[in-house]
Amino acid sequence: MSKEKKPGWTYYKSELFNEEFAIHDETGWLYFENGARYSPEEIKIIVESGNLDLATHRVKTLIEGEIVTYGNGTETENKRKPVENGELDIF
Repeated sequence: MSKEKKPGWTYYKSELFNEEFAIHDETGWLYFENGARYSPEEIKIIVESGNLDLATHRVKTLIEGEIVTYGNGTETENKRKPVENGELDIF
């Protein structure tokens, strides 16, 4: 990553997706460098169901839906808003 890291975020590198992601220290929202973002509730669903797969991650990159179930028949619902205050520019 070439940009300066923003305060209030913890940064990681995903070997599976070959991109960086950041977790907001206070809210727990997870943002990938490609624009995909996951709420703390979505992360819990994914962790309880197993690992996140590349196909689901690509869909999350394209739409702003929310994962409400995961595994057999992943569904999305667009109702929650991510962290505000310009965090889309964290990378």
